[in-house]
Amino acid sequence: MPPERWIVNFDSDLLDGLVFATQLAAYCPFLIESYFINMYTRPKRPEQFLHNCLIIINSLREIGFDLNIQAIDICDPNPILMLMLCVYMYERLPTYLPKKVVPFTCTLYDVVVGQKVVTMY
Repeated sequence: MPPERWIVNFDSDLLDGLVFATQLAAYCPFLIESYFINMYTRPKRPEQFLHNCLIIINSLREIGFDLNIQAIDICDPNPILMLMLCVYMYERLPTYLPKKVVPFTCTLYDVVVGQKVVTMY
């Protein structure tokens, strides 16, 4: 587990990608096994920072974030751009939380027939 940290600077505190990974994992836990499991939790070298940031960029593309951002923008950050990325994530990530869970009690490859009631608000 990476150490706890306070975010004070939007450049130096975010450049390893771990804070972004934590936020993304909180809203999109399905990204953990396929992306975040391969991150360096205590990166020390620039190559490790870049590796983490590439994973962040790929995970953002996976969930459909339409941003013109590259890994180097996180590794060699502009504090204003990082602040804007944080604001964008703050606005968009809550839309990824499920509103309701629909349980399916069957085994894989079984056909299940049922009705779904949709309520319009």
